[in-house]
Amino acid sequence: MSETVFRLFVSSPGDVAAERARLEAVVEKLNAEFKDRARFDAVRWETNFYSAHETFQKQIPEAAECDLVVAIFRARLGSPLPEGFQPQADGEPYPSGTAYEVLSAIGKRREGGPLPDIYVFRYPRDPQVSLNAPDRADIESQWRALEGFFERWFKTAGGQFVAGFQPYENTDDFAERIEECLRQWLAKRGVSAR
Repeated sequence: MSETVFRLFVSSPGDVAAERARLEAVVEKLNAEFKDRARFDAVRWETNFYSAHETFQKQIPEAAECDLVVAIFRARLGSPLPEGFQPQADGEPYPSGTAYEVLSAIGKRREGGPLPDIYVFRYPRDPQVSLNAPDRADIESQWRALEGFFERWFKTAGGQFVAGFQPYENTDDFAERIEECLRQWLAKRGVSAR
């Protein structure tokens, strides 16, 4: 039997380095366990080098072209995209590069394609910041942007869920949840543990 390779796009702003490291460890564990049957090829923006002739987002592979997208949010929505970057279908700009990755993948899936599958993980607690912190305004701005993103795309102010996401309590909890998520995803494709 030949090994099936699944492209796994990891999307997140820069404040979840610990979660991204734990995801990488889970991918390595599963790749070893499912060797010669299935393998995840993780697409992570921080493992590449980017040329100065173009913007970062234009050089990052498209999340929508992968088999699976895992998005991780803690307290930031992410960096804004440059002027002139393609807008959403309604003409509004994407609120960040991470939002673009998630929403473009969701858009492709909603067009009727079988892939990508998109799983969003969110740490549910607000950031703790000192009143005298020099970056307090940025932290608050990012938190409001993240809250607004989830209110628009995942859960309305009235409490109705419009899209699924997975909360997690800490990095250990995230590692357990993402491992179970990836195992279930493989099982749905007929790849089970020996």
